[in-house]
Formats: sequence, structure tokens, C-alpha cells
Amino acid sequence: TFWRDTEAGVAGGERVLLAAYVGADLVGAVQLAGSPKANQAHRADVQKLLVLRAARGQGIGTALMRALEREAQRAGRWLLTLDTRTGSAADRLYRQLGWTEVGPIPDYAADPDRTLASCTFFYKRLQFAGGAPT
Repeated sequence: TFWRDTEAGVAGGERVLLAAYVGADLVGAVQLAGSPKANQAHRADVQKLLVLRAARGQGIGTALMRALEREAQRAGRWLLTLDTRTGSAADRLYRQLGWTEVGPIPDYAADPDRTLASCTFFYKRLQFAGGAPT
């Protein structure tokens, strides 16, 4: 269901899906979903940065995020937001990539076993040729 919904969003122009390959093997993906609100045409949400466990620690997450930021800039989206599990490897990655913490929300997301987890929200302002703040 997740991938069918993603495919429909890409086909409808609501989101961009970027993928990372090592040879012929798909090892990671990330999505950029622009805000549909007229007064928020400058921002987008980063969704579902995924990197196979066996491929982690090789810079794939960093490469995907940098490519996503370039894609956002091309689309005129210079304010990005995301949330991730507090204390996770992704949490540490976003901090290393210059994202600014807004704060955690307890019990925000449920694991497959229904255990609730805190998620931390972040934002990042990108450079934009149109004069947006950096």
C-alpha cells in the first residue's frame, strides 16, 4: 500500500521520489512532498528516507538528502521540514547535515508492534536564487 500510494503521488505530481542504487541494487530512497497550500508554495516535507541496513554507513543517506535539497531548490521550495524518531541514526544524520531541531513530540508514531515512539521535528532553509533566506 505504501509504495502504491507513493507511485500515485509521483504520477500526480504531488511528490518526487529519489532512489539510490549500488550497481543494479536499490539501496535507498527518499521523498519530497510539496505543500499544496497556496500560502506555503515555498516549502516541502521530506518523507521516508530509507536506506537498507546492509548499505548504511556508506554515505547513501547523505547523498540522497543532498540530491533532495537540490531538487527542492529547482522547484523553488527553500524551506524543508521533516520528522524522525528521536535518537535514531536518521536523527543524528539530519543534525550532521545542518538541520535545525524544532523539538520532540512524545508518542508521535507507532512501531509495527504498536509501541509508541517520540519523534523530533526539524527544518532547514536552503539557498535559493530567488532571494530566499539561507
